[in-house]
Parts: sequence; C-alpha cells; structure tokens
Amino acid sequence: MARPRPPHIVENILRAGEAVVVNDGYASASIASVARAAGVGVGSIYHYFADKEALLDWVVIRVLRPDLLLPSDLPIGAPPMAISEAVAPYLNVHVQLPCLHEAIARPADEPIVDELRTVIREFCDLVVRTDRVQTMVEVCSNDIEELRRAWYLDYRRMLASAYETYLRRRIEEGALRPIENPTFAARWLLDSAILFLRLRRLDYYPDELPTEHLSEHLVDMLLHGFAGTGT
Repeated sequence: MARPRPPHIVENILRAGEAVVVNDGYASASIASVARAAGVGVGSIYHYFADKEALLDWVVIRVLRPDLLLPSDLPIGAPPMAISEAVAPYLNVHVQLPCLHEAIARPADEPIVDELRTVIREFCDLVVRTDRVQTMVEVCSNDIEELRRAWYLDYRRMLASAYETYLRRRIEEGALRPIENPTFAARWLLDSAILFLRLRRLDYYPDELPTEHLSEHLVDMLLHGFAGTGT
C-alpha cells in the first residue's frame, strides 16, 4: 500500500532541490547534494521520490507551476506534465504582456509618453515577477535542448519582434521620433530590463545602484531614450 506523504518534509526536499539545481545545473544535480541540502539521508530521498528524474522534474515544475498539487502517496513518481509543457504559459507574449498587445492593435494614445511608460513598465514588472521562473528555466536550458530552443530562440524572438512591431508602428504614425534601427532599439529595451532587474545580483558593487525603486529609474531611462523625456 502506498504511504501518505508528510508535506513539510517533501516541501523541504523540493526547496533544497531547487537550490541545488540552480547552483549545479539540472543534469549535474545529484541525489546526494539534494539530501545534504535538505538535511536528510540519501535513502530518505528515495522514500519520498521514486527516482532522481522524478525528484528533479518535480523541483522544476513546482517552480513553474506552484499551484500544481503533489500526489498524496509515496513514493512520488513522475509529474503529470513535461517541463516543456509546464513552461508553455510563460511563453505566450500576448498573455504575459496584454498592454503591449493592446497597444499594437490600435493607434497611439495621447500623450504617447503615458502609453510608452505603461508598455515599458509592463515588461519591467514581468521581469521582476517571473525572476524565479526565469532563473530555473535558464539553468535547465543548458541541459534540456527543447527548453533552450523554446526560451532563448522562440520566446526571446517573439518578445523582440513584439516590441519592434510596436516601435515601428508608432514611428510610422509620427507618435515617436524616428529611430534608425527599431530592431536594435527593441533589443536594447529588453536587455536593459533583464540586465538591471535580474543580472545586477551579480554586480560586484550592488550598493552603487539604488535597489529601491530601481524599476522606476529604469523605466525613466528607457522612456527618455525613446521619447526624449522622463519624469
């Protein structure tokens, strides 16, 4: 008969597994490392999870789909969906960025600076809100080719294309001043947000940039670059 699971121990193992995967990588993460991080024996891991693959897949999928319930019986087997399926909702640019999608579909609002601020802030908010998801996906992309293609090629290309479409339309309408290379400008917007809102955790001198209201400072900088104005 399957054993009921103690929820606190399982969640502790999953949290430890997340730290190990982020630090070591999906393919390099070991049961021994997860057990050590969770403060349990290696044998205890197999008491709660059927095998290493089931454990690591649940670690990743619980980051992507935190509302997905774990099975109630032990040992826990493979998740009900693949990692590539679990990440799919995050790859829908229209759903993730509704203000941008709406702006592309209609003429410019007046004043354009307010619309532009909304569109830029929306992406900055998305970057901050999904930081944990992005970290896990980026780490796993090194070992899961399907995920790497979906995230780095398809999703990033769709993001850049959506912002480029928006900029080109507003330039053609005369709402924005001409930009010589809208493709580069769209990438500049995206990469600036990712750099300052996520990757600055790797900064050697993090105190030199203000953490409080950093997103608003970034929005103002990007707004000035596109519209020649800020706050």
